[in-house]
Amino acid sequence: MLAPDTAPAERTRGRPQGWRPWEHKRAAVVLAAEGQQTVLHVTLPIGLQDWNHRFAGKTILYDVNVIKSLDTDNDKIMGLLKRRLPVDDSKLQFKLNGTDLDITMPEETFLAEGLQVIKRAIVNDIFKFISKLEKINFIEGYKNTKAEKPQTSTEKPIEKPAEPKAA
Repeated sequence: MLAPDTAPAERTRGRPQGWRPWEHKRAAVVLAAEGQQTVLHVTLPIGLQDWNHRFAGKTILYDVNVIKSLDTDNDKIMGLLKRRLPVDDSKLQFKLNGTDLDITMPEETFLAEGLQVIKRAIVNDIFKFISKLEKINFIEGYKNTKAEKPQTSTEKPIEKPAEPKAA
């Protein structure tokens, strides 16, 4: 913060020095993202602006169809995992052990941007909707892709011809 005596320009009532209101035309230029700003009244040199959404303060009615009700804890956990993890549903695995929950993270998510934030959001959601849980563990399993795999072939082993017996 600068002291008033070291400030680069003297200011009066929030206007820069040399500001002349008569040089500004009586016009309203609205600079807002996606029409979120409404100019209510313009007088020199001040305009009154409303930054609220056009539906602010109004009652909005929705017509919805409930497709599925998540009643069991397993359904709720699966629904919350589907919401946060961008992978195929068949790759989501979890195990509920009383008050503990173990979530096995799919390999596709290991390098996901913001993975820790995603995990924290999952934890917050699950604790919010399933109050009996005390602990949530995330399991990440890594496989060694360079390990030698035993060769399994469908070829029959070559048999040696039988040696004739000596008489």
